[in-house]
Amino acid sequence: MRSRLGLSIMLVVMMLVQTFGLLVQVPEVGDAGFRASAAARGGANDDFQVISIAVGNDSVEPQSWYNPNGSEVSYTFTGQQMPITITAKRLGSSATGKAAQVTFEALHPIGYVDYTETWQTQELFGGQSNEKEIYWTPPAAHSELVNDSLEGGWILRATVYHAHDNRNDNDVLDHMLPVAIDADAMDGTALSANVLTFLPFGYPGGGADADSSGAWQSENGGVVGSGHWRHSDPGSEYPSGHPHDRLVRGFWPVSDGTSQPSCGNSAQHEPGAPAVYSYYYCKQFIISGDYVSLDLHVRTWGRMGSGDATSIELWRTGGTNIRSNLSDYSPSTSETSWTNITWRPDNFEMGGHAWFMGMHFASDSSLSEEGMHVDDWLIFGVEKVSNFTLDIVCDDPVSGYSAVPNQLLSLNCLITNNGYRSAVVGVHSNVTNMSWMDPMNPTIRIDSSNPTHHGTDVVLPSIPPGNTTEMWINLSIPKGADVQSQTWNVWWDDARPFDSDIKGSFSFAVVITEQFSLLLTSSSPLLAATLLPGEGSEIPMRLENTGNREATFTLTASFPGEGWSAQFVNSTGASFLPIFLTRGEAFDFYVNVTSASNSAPGEISFSVRAACMDCSTGVSGNEVIIRNIMVPDQRGVSVQADRLTIVAEADEVAQSVTLDIFNLGNADERFNLDLIQSSWKMEGMLSIEQTSVLDAWDGETSATLSFPMPHGLAPGQYSGRVDVSSENEASTSDSVIINLQVLPTSIPWVSSEEIEESYIPGESAKSIKFEIRNDGNEADRF
Repeated sequence: MRSRLGLSIMLVVMMLVQTFGLLVQVPEVGDAGFRASAAARGGANDDFQVISIAVGNDSVEPQSWYNPNGSEVSYTFTGQQMPITITAKRLGSSATGKAAQVTFEALHPIGYVDYTETWQTQELFGGQSNEKEIYWTPPAAHSELVNDSLEGGWILRATVYHAHDNRNDNDVLDHMLPVAIDADAMDGTALSANVLTFLPFGYPGGGADADSSGAWQSENGGVVGSGHWRHSDPGSEYPSGHPHDRLVRGFWPVSDGTSQPSCGNSAQHEPGAPAVYSYYYCKQFIISGDYVSLDLHVRTWGRMGSGDATSIELWRTGGTNIRSNLSDYSPSTSETSWTNITWRPDNFEMGGHAWFMGMHFASDSSLSEEGMHVDDWLIFGVEKVSNFTLDIVCDDPVSGYSAVPNQLLSLNCLITNNGYRSAVVGVHSNVTNMSWMDPMNPTIRIDSSNPTHHGTDVVLPSIPPGNTTEMWINLSIPKGADVQSQTWNVWWDDARPFDSDIKGSFSFAVVITEQFSLLLTSSSPLLAATLLPGEGSEIPMRLENTGNREATFTLTASFPGEGWSAQFVNSTGASFLPIFLTRGEAFDFYVNVTSASNSAPGEISFSVRAACMDCSTGVSGNEVIIRNIMVPDQRGVSVQADRLTIVAEADEVAQSVTLDIFNLGNADERFNLDLIQSSWKMEGMLSIEQTSVLDAWDGETSATLSFPMPHGLAPGQYSGRVDVSSENEASTSDSVIINLQVLPTSIPWVSSEEIEESYIPGESAKSIKFEIRNDGNEADRF
């Protein structure tokens, strides 16, 4: 009694001393004692570790596969709930208890999380462990046999976390758990309803229904379970002349007592079953299109005669089948050594169809052997899950974006579908400044393989498995945006309208810096006007202060030649320069352009430049705008005569007029000359019919119009018109009329021929003949 009392008093005293010590010695935050305490955190005493992930317990155990190197691999099956025990341990030797957070995740190999659970351990001292048993049911198969080694599987991941744990290389532990599709110990036919089993059938050939149970039969012993299947009687050879004997994978359906029982959505009735077994049987099928790969496995030994075969078989209604002959694998011939046989049917040959499955035996009428013994039916496979993940690679800057008003930020991304099926992906983007998200004037545009949608939410066309698609997410910083910092978000999901699953995301800091900036634009096309020499036109333009500082601007125009001019006016026609604009403010104005009076034909370019008059730093943005003006051909010609009237006799004394021809157009040109006379008897002539090339703007040349004034040209008024026209455009012409007055003309003509006769004075009178002619232009006497 005294000893118990003394012990109690001692414990009370120790507690009081410890409490007093805590009250007296707790350091202030910031003092040396506190800093020393903080520095002591972490290290070995705060190191938590995931020790193990164990699948199964005493009640539910996983299956085991032994690889050729002797290593054991545990696996389970789709839809089988498995207990999983996670053990976390605190290392070190601390006597102060601390609890840690443990998270379990079941991850598909393509990267998505199917199941997660988080819990707190109890407070652990150094060296103590904590176990937690959870339950998880694999929703899809993932396993494959590669050179008889079992690979693949779901990733079971356990993570331990404590705020003071700074040794993180042992915080995560992964365990691969292959998940198979189907298994059977091949211990004969199960008699329970809705239990997958094997049932033998014999077929007569030619596609007819089964009419017997065939040669397959069960026998005790084997490598798994209590029995196996063979297609011969013990101690005998297999029968000859059996074209189609099958072990059909399936189940007995539950009878409703009134009609043919249902086989559900994954099986079909075996037509011959009622005739052979007096009851219905459902043959199970597997849809090859639901799997990336299928590996069918059995263990076997035995011998086959020439021309006979025992095979793993997939078949379809209508007689199509795919088989793998066991003899092709050189199986053991001894019952003490069973051979592993794995067959991976070709995906192209399976074609995505539904296939029934089992074993097939066929024999001809020749010699027989003992046949094959078959055990340990297994199907491994990689199931095409509907979920998917994305590999996302973007050219985003590590430290975010630094931008100025009116700048375009463009993020280029490549996304790859890691899933097993085609995936529809939605890409979305927003920015934390909601004023930038106005749907009527969005600052975000997504350009992708979708040619019609470019908004902040775009659904991409379906991406096939393993394929990559490219996109650009563009953010336009608003004009005049103030100095600020925003977050630009981009994310991808499975494009479901509700409860969408995000597949990846990025967030970028966007810092808007101070800047003087402007934007000079025009609603006119590049060819803004067509002006003849000396003409004018208005060209609309806009000046915007796109920076985030107020500023005063002026405008100047530059032309390639002299004589051109420009005036800057507002909507009322008044001058407005210089102009003060607040940040983000825009001003519409007109440039009145007048072409040079001597401008040559062709297209000329002129520029308008905006300049800041009071900016303390450089100005960015579109300071110069260029527009073109077309000057068309302007044609013109003038002809002048040195005299317009000629008064002369018809005495063959030629009269001439000098014609001066002037090119009044803006391009070098030739001109054609034509003479039109009031009478053909005038016999007028031009010295040239076409000018040489005359220079633009008053290039000149001369021509002569001659009238020969022939004898006999009757007196009176005559006229000659000279038309001068452009070689390229006949409508461009000028003319001059020359009036000719022909006077009455008396011109006698006496023959001048020598007369052979002569007259000698004193001789008798003689008559001498000579000719007189009137060359005048009217009757006359002489």
